Amino acid sequence: MGLFYAYFRNVNDDWSYRYVAVFATREVADEWWRAVSESSNSRFAGSVKRITPQLYTHDPNIYLVFTSLTTADVAPKFLGKVFFTLLPNRDAYTGFAPIPSPAMTDHVSGNIFFIRSKANPEEFWYCPPGQSGLVAGGTPVYSSTGNRTRFRIARISDSGSTPANSIMIGSDKISIELAASADLSVTTQQTAAGVSQVIVGTAGTMYFGDLKTSFRAGTGVASACYCNSGEGSCTCGSGNIVRDLIRTNDGEEWELFN
Repeated sequence: MGLFYAYFRNVNDDWSYRYVAVFATREVADEWWRAVSESSNSRFAGSVKRITPQLYTHDPNIYLVFTSLTTADVAPKFLGKVFFTLLPNRDAYTGFAPIPSPAMTDHVSGNIFFIRSKANPEEFWYCPPGQSGLVAGGTPVYSSTGNRTRFRIARISDSGSTPANSIMIGSDKISIELAASADLSVTTQQTAAGVSQVIVGTAGTMYFGDLKTSFRAGTGVASACYCNSGEGSCTCGSGNIVRDLIRTNDGEEWELFN
């Protein structure tokens, strides 16, 4: 992913101390926000609010937002990965072009998402229900272009709790649960061939960054059950082709979608 942009608006008015921030990537933007929002400098942390991935407010009467990069207890490790440009006051210049605003999914902990291939947006993670309409523990998770499953993804803190509404970053430990069943989460099992097959089980955690590097679709299989939404019936093993999903060190990139 290329450069990522965000506006910073003065919380006190709509014409002064407006900035555009240029981050090295979208991931860097979220990591910068984590550092600022959880900083031990509570005055700085309280002066910046994240409205959307590309819109923030700040209070220049407390701190100038760009000083987050030079303030020791805020976010100095991001110096060189982001820079802030002060925009002219509202009435002084009218030629500024809007920053790019790509479609994106906000990575909010506790929300429900589909998981799809970054290379092929038509390909989704799919965990088929059985003929009863329910998913059983040990059911494989597949890659499918015809079906998709909703998952609830939550950040797990060091204390084991799941902070609500926080923005997830690559180093976060997460759980990926079936949206329809909080008792089942994505994990892996070793097959006889020595492959780490992705399944749903009673416990499973990973890092949020694993979605970029640690999973890929394998060979096609025809044994998955497919349930037609609204029709109340399931068909198993009748030639419906999906692909095994496996955990590996050389994975494809997957992304959240809602």
